[in-house]
Amino acid sequence: MKEYILTTAVILFFLIPRTFGQIDYSNLAHWAAHPDKTDMADISPNEDITDEQERAIADVFFIHPTTFIQKANRNIWNADINDELVNAQTDQKSIKNQASVFNGSARVFAPRYRQVHLKGFIREKSRKTKVALDLAYQDVAKAFEYYLEHWHKNRPLIIASHSQGTRHAERLIRDYIDGQDLSDQFVTAYLVGGYVPKNALVKYQFVLVQQRPNVSVHGAPMMNHMCPAGETK
Repeated sequence: MKEYILTTAVILFFLIPRTFGQIDYSNLAHWAAHPDKTDMADISPNEDITDEQERAIADVFFIHPTTFIQKANRNIWNADINDELVNAQTDQKSIKNQASVFNGSARVFAPRYRQVHLKGFIREKSRKTKVALDLAYQDVAKAFEYYLEHWHKNRPLIIASHSQGTRHAERLIRDYIDGQDLSDQFVTAYLVGGYVPKNALVKYQFVLVQQRPNVSVHGAPMMNHMCPAGETK
């Protein structure tokens, strides 16, 4: 037992990034996209969409994909929340090209979080990956709780995500929405680029809305839309 505790402590010591403790989500710098700041989610993805966040009646909580991909110390599995290179990758790619698509109909909230390095998904079954994913999810959940307390105000809510973000989004919906009071404001979820079991939740199920030929993860569709259980569209 002592050996197990020591091993776990050693793993945690090496996995914790330079940003220690809880992330302060009252600080808008810790949001990649937020309606109270200028960011890449404000850009119109094409001429048919204009930024309507100031007048929108709904919110999107967007969980970005893995952008911590550069070569890193082998003992570092989670990004530093203040890593300028990682944040720039997130903003210029995911927020600009993915989150911005929602700004014509909803306010966009996208937290920064101590995401898992790409290598974690190559060694997905390792204990280090599990610990790193738990840390990343703790940040996402903390950001969501702060959003609910300070900005949600019972507005219609959409959850959207891509890749690693989809891993956290499924868990977030299970912990905070599925079968709970928040489901009354919940509209739908768009969980893209990751494996989501069709019957992962109690009240809702995931259905395929679009898929390129031969694109799947372990046989599961990579683009998933959520609807009430029993419905198929």
